[in-house]
Amino acid sequence: MAKRFPRAEAARAAARAALGEDVFKTLPNPVHLRSLMQRAAQTKSHTACQRIMHELNDQFKVLGGLMKLAGPLSDEISAAPLPNCPESCTTCASQYSPESWKTADWSKDHLWDDDATAETTAQGFVHNAGTDAAFVREKIEQYGDAILNRWRRRDSKKRAKLLLDAYPEIYRHRWVSASYIYNDTKRRIIRNDEGAEDVLHLPYIDLPSLSESPMPLLSLMHHRVHGEPSDWVLFDSEQMDVAFDLGNTRNNSHCVVMYGKYYGELIPWNVDSAHRCDIMGYPRARLILESQRLLFRFLKTMVELIMGHDVTHAVKGRSMWDAAASQGFQQSTRIASDATCVPRAFPPSPVFDAAELLQVLDARRNCVQDELWLLQTDPAYFRRLLQQFTNSALVDSLSTEKVQLHLIHAILGNFTRLHSWDFHRYAAKVL
Repeated sequence: MAKRFPRAEAARAAARAALGEDVFKTLPNPVHLRSLMQRAAQTKSHTACQRIMHELNDQFKVLGGLMKLAGPLSDEISAAPLPNCPESCTTCASQYSPESWKTADWSKDHLWDDDATAETTAQGFVHNAGTDAAFVREKIEQYGDAILNRWRRRDSKKRAKLLLDAYPEIYRHRWVSASYIYNDTKRRIIRNDEGAEDVLHLPYIDLPSLSESPMPLLSLMHHRVHGEPSDWVLFDSEQMDVAFDLGNTRNNSHCVVMYGKYYGELIPWNVDSAHRCDIMGYPRARLILESQRLLFRFLKTMVELIMGHDVTHAVKGRSMWDAAASQGFQQSTRIASDATCVPRAFPPSPVFDAAELLQVLDARRNCVQDELWLLQTDPAYFRRLLQQFTNSALVDSLSTEKVQLHLIHAILGNFTRLHSWDFHRYAAKVL
């Protein structure tokens, strides 16, 4: 029996009463709207495309107005109360826009998961990720040395081929998130590289990083399967920024538990738990859980491809694996001068350590101070900074005025960064 939505039926009844049956029958249906969108995508005439887009815009406004006659549909999809934290709360706004949900129009309803679907989806991601992680963990326990030797013996081209077999959508260049930049003039995200959207769930997985050296993959495999998924929640959440901003997720008014034995279970929103990140809004949590499921499926496939079907002559044991792990897999995760260049997906999971935090803050502050000194004393370094900025893709998407402002910030920004690192160091010492 088809599910009934009283508010949707009320909207249709209100539309018939307000417009009359004859006018109501002339309203666009989904097939017509889809046909218009296909025509807009296929036409080569700029004028024709503009005419179609205007028609689409008018019809969407009509449909949106009719649906608002009966109010939002969110309470028919989820039994959980809507979050009441204001949009000015950066923690909650990074997981969903709670205030916006109170006036959600019809166009957002097709992006909603009902409670049953949301629960099945979240727990399915957790279960599948756990199963694949257990498989990889077992193979490392049995054949860790064989996996290490076989992967290390391959050259970069053979490693790249295996990576493509395991993950055909893997990004072919470094820093997939750099393919998405903000256009300050149009205030929207634009894509520079075809295919980047498919890999936003795993932005730290790219072909050069994993093929040029054998150690990053082994390090990633070791630290991910020997820890808990909850240990990586904040890191994985940070990696989802671009995907979340693009709207590559679905909505539900529940939150998801992101730690402990109830990991992945739905729970109503609670301000204290949400602000501690013990729970996260379903839209953000869904992205995190899906990214973890994709990661462990990728790692499982890589182990299967590395080992092959015949393991009769494979070396058993993991003594060499443990030795490589104790050495940080040959320090494959080098420390760079800029925090954005550190491949943080490959070391152990982040752990709060006040002493180590102070050391990192000191190092960052000293790097900024050194760069300031070079900018003031070395003309060649100053020219190189200007050249790097003018050759960046960001310049092409900005107006002349914006370019000048960004250029000033690029030159003088280190003064602000120096004071910022000083503040963070002071705060860390106080804490």
